[in-house]
Amino acid sequence: MITISDEPQKAVAYYRHSAEDKQENSVAIQREYVETFAKKHGIEIIAECIDDGLTGTNAKRQGFQDLLNQWVNNPDVKFDYVLVLDVSRFGRFKNPNEAGSYVFQCCANGRQVIYAKRGFPQKGQELTYHIVEAVERIQATAFITELSEKVWYGQAKITEQGYSAGGSAPYGLKRILLDEQKRYQQDLKHGQGKFLSNQRVTFAPGDKKEQRIVTNIFEMYTEHGFMTSEIAAYLNKNKVRSPSGNMCWSSSSVLNVIHNPKYAGATVFNRSSHKIYTDHSTTNSKAEWIVQYGAFQGIIDKTTFEKAQRIASLRATVNNKVTVIDQQVTTDLEDVASFMRGWVKWLLDNCIVIRQSQQPEQVHMWVRTRKPFMNSDWQAKTYDLRDTRTKYTETTHGLISDMNRRLSTLKTL
Repeated sequence: MITISDEPQKAVAYYRHSAEDKQENSVAIQREYVETFAKKHGIEIIAECIDDGLTGTNAKRQGFQDLLNQWVNNPDVKFDYVLVLDVSRFGRFKNPNEAGSYVFQCCANGRQVIYAKRGFPQKGQELTYHIVEAVERIQATAFITELSEKVWYGQAKITEQGYSAGGSAPYGLKRILLDEQKRYQQDLKHGQGKFLSNQRVTFAPGDKKEQRIVTNIFEMYTEHGFMTSEIAAYLNKNKVRSPSGNMCWSSSSVLNVIHNPKYAGATVFNRSSHKIYTDHSTTNSKAEWIVQYGAFQGIIDKTTFEKAQRIASLRATVNNKVTVIDQQVTTDLEDVASFMRGWVKWLLDNCIVIRQSQQPEQVHMWVRTRKPFMNSDWQAKTYDLRDTRTKYTETTHGLISDMNRRLSTLKTL
């Protein structure tokens, strides 16, 4: 252990402030406290390493890496201490032993980690000092885990109440600020948040041109049977600005519009999850979403949105392979008809043959993946159209017959 002597002591200070921290843990306040401690003990701070606005749940922080690589592990630099405000500023690692490993790395290179709020270990009390340090590491980990859970449940509750739990406004919508009585206060610009804790943020229809584009997308998709690629081509041809701000629409950007419940006036939360000790987000299933309809005025109605989702499920594709619905189709034949109209060209490109069954309430579909120079097995599926609205039966059967004529040149079973 390094002990204090009358010789001038040198140190490198490390400061970290993350988004979840309160103002009392700001870098400026940490610096003031550490500098006062250093002056009191006659220690010269020769450098600072700072991570401002970064989580302490991992070591992938520029300031922390600079501390280790440029200072702690650099034999050409002479200093005695690494000064940190407290254990939590050093990090809130998932495994508290990870923090201990970095402390040991410092000590092995002759640099002792000192927490300004605790001071130096007293002679003869070193064991107690390290036991308390280990307990504080566990508390630092428990704090961030508990905070994450509180934030999640708080955001879920806000969503259930019909307010925005965060995030920017999607294409065609805008964010607005409400007071505690749900009265309109002002529009919010990108990056701007609420000013008081009892204020709330929600959405409202935004730019009128963008609203028309959203409405047209849903109409083309649900009423006219356009594929998302065809809608994207139409928008690009007419030089319509996309949600990303350029003139390039894609199938995925159109599908993002179609799948977003906010356009039907719903607040949504938990579409994706970002665990505190991971570097990536995971997409959650729709069953895990928290959706509150009627939260604000949407651009389209709920009925249109739900119809679009039914059609999308019928058109489900993965990597140019057809995903055939295994369960019986009991959707309105109006949706089936729209789905089939949009698929005529796509079917030709993907080697799919649809034939009407001898039983008028059923449709047979044969599917294979499009792999040149490979033998592909055909998969046969039967769609049962019973329990649907009969007034669309004639129209749907006509579409099937028309598709059979157009597909007659293809290889069939």
